[in-house]
Amino acid sequence: MADTNDDFSIEIGEDILAEALQAVEKRLYNDDKESSQDSSEPELLIPGGLGDDDDFEVEIEMDDWSNAEAPVEGTGLKEQLVVALKKNAELELQIRDTKDETRRLATKIKRLADSNAQLKLDVRDSADTLKTWQEMVASLKASLQEAENAQSSLRAKHKRELDGANNDGLAKSFKSLLTPIDHIELSFEHLEGPISKDSPLHGLKMSFEEFQKALAKIHLVKVDAHPGVTFDPEKHEAIAREESSEFGPNEITQVHRAGYRYGKRLLRAAQVTVCSHTKEPKE
Repeated sequence: MADTNDDFSIEIGEDILAEALQAVEKRLYNDDKESSQDSSEPELLIPGGLGDDDDFEVEIEMDDWSNAEAPVEGTGLKEQLVVALKKNAELELQIRDTKDETRRLATKIKRLADSNAQLKLDVRDSADTLKTWQEMVASLKASLQEAENAQSSLRAKHKRELDGANNDGLAKSFKSLLTPIDHIELSFEHLEGPISKDSPLHGLKMSFEEFQKALAKIHLVKVDAHPGVTFDPEKHEAIAREESSEFGPNEITQVHRAGYRYGKRLLRAAQVTVCSHTKEPKE
């Protein structure tokens, strides 16, 4: 059985090995020259994928490369080439990973940009919708206010009409009572002398006075008309004029029939005699 050898060996032609070594030395020389001019780590600009104008700066750590052991003198070309190829493969792998990460970031940024644009559209649509709803609410409030005003006016109008109808009915009823009241008053005025308390007429007179007080409570009262009061055509009716030395011009001298009013409404004017002018008394 043949002896096994665990040593790794590769056979490369001398011309290929020489060309590879020259390329590696040239690359090492260029990297050393650039690092001497700029001490900062190199930056790699890779397109982000969103557009041709968008670039992403990618920093690649070159510690492994800068800290690589320099070729030892006396080492074979094969070992130097293997070390250089390994470093080159590691760099290419880092670059490829960086490119993949850049693409992922670019895709994520694009999604975020699209989401932001959609959110802006949603916010604008929501603002328009809110404005529309606010206008509708304002219009409804105005319509409700108009309806309430119209209803209030209608209620006030109905109340006035109802009060007027009630007042008209009460006024007609009270007018029918005025004639009997006049007859009773004339009857008491034609009695001679005071009425005795034992007389039935005294109780009748007291009852009539209570009846007049009850009428006053429901706002059915006499018009102010008695001798000496100034004539008022709105509540007095002049049926005669005479000269008098006791009263001044345009003053009432005699009341023929009492007048009545219900609240502010005049039911009947008082019939009176008015002094035309003052008569000088004879000496």
